[in-house]
Amino acid sequence: MAIGFPPHFKLIVSSEISKEEFYQKSLIAFDKLKWKLVIETPGFLEVNTKVGFNTLSETFTINYVDMRNIRLKSKGRFLNIIDWGRNKSNVRVFWSYFPISV
Repeated sequence: MAIGFPPHFKLIVSSEISKEEFYQKSLIAFDKLKWKLVIETPGFLEVNTKVGFNTLSETFTINYVDMRNIRLKSKGRFLNIIDWGRNKSNVRVFWSYFPISV
């Protein structure tokens, strides 16, 4: 459970695959998760997670300019102070759908 304004969770990972392959596999994961892509630039993706029973949706970003320091971040989109573990769950569920080993 994160507390903050807005609460967020960050994770830095690395990968040996190419940026293009990482991009393609990220899009596959977003599609499976039914997350909506809102910003797409070279080395950066931003999606909105779906609304659910315990969430009003979060913003999930990936900065993969440097494949040795891929930055995953999930944060609340609205005026919430406690995320009840939702942001950490978003990062973990993304990796569970992501078809590579890191």
